[in-house]
Amino acid sequence: MFDYKKLFFVMQILFPLSCVAMDRAIDIECLRGFFAYARASKFKDADEYLRRATSEEIQRGCDTTGKQPYTYDTALHVAIRLKNPAWIDLLITHQFLLNKANNVGEIPLDIALALNDKFLAERLIIAGSRPTRITLTKALEFSESMWLEFILKYVDHFNQDLTDLVSTGRQWLLLESARLASVQGIKYALEKYGTDLINAQEKTYKSTALHYAAQAGCTQGVTLLLTYGANSLIKDSYSETPLAVVQRVVMYAPPRDPAGTSNAEYYRSILEQLAQATQQDASHNISIPLTGSNSSDVSLESINAFSSFFSRKFGIVCMVGAVTVCGLYYFWHMKEEEPGGNEEKDEIVCEIPIDELDSQ
Repeated sequence: MFDYKKLFFVMQILFPLSCVAMDRAIDIECLRGFFAYARASKFKDADEYLRRATSEEIQRGCDTTGKQPYTYDTALHVAIRLKNPAWIDLLITHQFLLNKANNVGEIPLDIALALNDKFLAERLIIAGSRPTRITLTKALEFSESMWLEFILKYVDHFNQDLTDLVSTGRQWLLLESARLASVQGIKYALEKYGTDLINAQEKTYKSTALHYAAQAGCTQGVTLLLTYGANSLIKDSYSETPLAVVQRVVMYAPPRDPAGTSNAEYYRSILEQLAQATQQDASHNISIPLTGSNSSDVSLESINAFSSFFSRKFGIVCMVGAVTVCGLYYFWHMKEEEPGGNEEKDEIVCEIPIDELDSQ
C-alpha cells in the first residue's frame, strides 16, 4: 500500500527548496530586466528590478548578466549616463562596481568626467573609485585645467598603473601630456613642476616631450616647448632627434589626419619649426644633457676627455691581447714541429743517388 504520509513529508522538504531556487533565478535575471527597461525608458520598472537585486546577486552576475551587451557597461555606467540619481544612490554602495571597466576601459568615474559632473566624480572617488590612465587622458582632453587639477588632487587614490607612471619622476605629467598631444597639459606641467624638466627623457626609449609632441602632430605643443627652450638636438634610444622622428613618420606611417590630408602636409609646420630649431641649436653648439630627469649639461671637453681615456685603455688591452695570442700560437706551433724535424732530414738523405756516393 502506497504511503501518502511519506510522500507528503518529501514534498514539504522539496517545495521550499524549489521556491528558493526559483527566487535565486529571478534575482539573477534582475539586471537583465533592468537593462531592458532602461533601454526602453521605462524607468519605474527598471527601478523596481534594480531594488530587487541584492549585492551578492549583482556581484555574482557582474561578468555576465551584470553587464550590458556589446558595450559591457555595468548598471552604474548606465545610471550615470542616464543621470538618474536614485539609481546612482543604490549602486554606488557596491564597491565592486566602482572600478569595473567597459569594453573601452572606461570606469564609471570616466563617464562622470565626460559628462562634466564634478560633484559626482568627487563622490565616486571618495566612495572608492580609483582614477586610471584613461581618466587622466579624459582630463587632458579638456581645454581648461580644472579637471586636471581635480584629478591630481586625488593622486593618493590612483590605481597601480597610474601610480607607477607618477613614480617615474616629476617629468611624468609633461611627457604624458606631450604623448597625448595636450597643449593644456604641457603648459600646466611646465608651470607646476618647472621648466628645468623640459629636456627630461623617458626611461625606456629616452624620448623627450619634444619627441612625443612632434610625433603626435601637436603643432601648438611643439611651438610651446621650443618657446620654453626645449633642445632639438637630443636623441632617443634609436639615435633619432625630434626632426628625424617626424621625417620617419612622414615617410612610412599611415596618414594621421582623418580628413585624408597627407602626412607631409599634416606635419609641414612641425617640420619647419624643428628644422629651424635644429639649425639654431647646432650653430649655438648647445650641449646635450644626459638621460634622466636629474641630468645636467655636459661640456664637449669632458666628452672628448672621456673618449680619449677610453680609447687609450682600449688600445692597451688590445695590444696585450695580441701579444698573448701571438706568443701562445708560436709555442704551440714549435711544439707541433719538433717531432717531424728529423723525419724530413732522413727523407732528404735517402733521396741522394747511390752512384753519386760511389763517385765521391
